[in-house]
Amino acid sequence: MDLNEKIKNLADIERSANHFSELQSIDLDALYERNNIHLLEKPLSDDISGVFMKHDNECMVIINTNKTKGHQNFTKAHEYYHFKYDKDLTTQICNVAKFDHTNKSELSADLFATYFLMPENGIKSILAEVLQNNDGEIDISVLLHLENIFKVSHMAMVRRLQDLNLISTELARYFFAVRIRSTAQRYGYQPDLYHSSKETRLYSDYKELVEKLYTEEKITEKKYDELLNNITSLGIINTPYEFEEEYIDE
Repeated sequence: MDLNEKIKNLADIERSANHFSELQSIDLDALYERNNIHLLEKPLSDDISGVFMKHDNECMVIINTNKTKGHQNFTKAHEYYHFKYDKDLTTQICNVAKFDHTNKSELSADLFATYFLMPENGIKSILAEVLQNNDGEIDISVLLHLENIFKVSHMAMVRRLQDLNLISTELARYFFAVRIRSTAQRYGYQPDLYHSSKETRLYSDYKELVEKLYTEEKITEKKYDELLNNITSLGIINTPYEFEEEYIDE
């Protein structure tokens, strides 16, 4: 079994195990919550999509909100792969959707995000219905429909349709050149998917957990300080939690 087939099977298993229909988008925030993944959404530099960090049984994912919402969703699925299947990975700065064949872990995570968010059977089922009323042609209206069902970026869906041999290289080039934000609005879609949110939001009880471990004397003071500050150790993020000054190791 080659890597593509292996990762596709994993994505199918995850969709089934989490009771996600192939005809719907995935509630990634709910998926993270169910798996106790600490999630921080925050603006980062443009060359970073997300950051994955794991310590013992605790996992933190940081998502760059300077990226479009569609890109953020792809990144969340990418990082979820690291959480579930890269058991020895502790820290990774990710620039997703590059499909880098020199880095098996990053390639696998990109493939997983593709198959997980945009299942082949789901896409083909929707197309079979939509194209009956569209003269059998995949045009920009059909593309927008798919993007907004699966909550993925314009680029991601174009690539997926091309990989499935549902559109030609020439048509893919045409779609890549479309000014997608204004086009989406013209077709009546909300622009959120195609814009960056630039928000800072934390979905986590991380600080409370660390303090509980320290209070119960399950970790040393040194480990306590390390855990509170490990999220800033990459040097790319200003303190993401609103810690009191006495907790910060200057």
